[in-house]
Amino acid sequence: MRNKIKAIFPSLGILLVVILLWDLIVDFGFITNVVLPSPLNVYRSLIELFVKNNFLRDIIVSIFRVGVGFLIASALAIPLGILMALNRKIRILIEPYIDFIRYTPIPAFIPLFIIWFGVGEMEKIFVITSAVFFNWYL
Repeated sequence: MRNKIKAIFPSLGILLVVILLWDLIVDFGFITNVVLPSPLNVYRSLIELFVKNNFLRDIIVSIFRVGVGFLIASALAIPLGILMALNRKIRILIEPYIDFIRYTPIPAFIPLFIIWFGVGEMEKIFVITSAVFFNWYL
């Protein structure tokens, strides 16, 4: 336990030096507060995000979207991968389509997803599901 505490001190020291340099650079006007806010302003904004703007709720919603997308993609990709591994004809039939989509960046499909699902939870979850599905296939 004592060795772990000793190992943390250099990292904390470096972090404090970086924060101090950051503050001095802003305080002495080398960089304006608009371009690089001071550590105190960043801290105040962070507190404001969590207290006034309910940032924690937004984090929970994002975690929910990622979780649902991951579960849907896993439920589809794992059985399909097993099926393709066990049956050559199914692999020959499905693999070209999966390879085509896999090598296309998922953000390129976002306009289509918006047209198909609208702008809402379904579209966001489908983007995550698509990204996870085609990575599972690898």
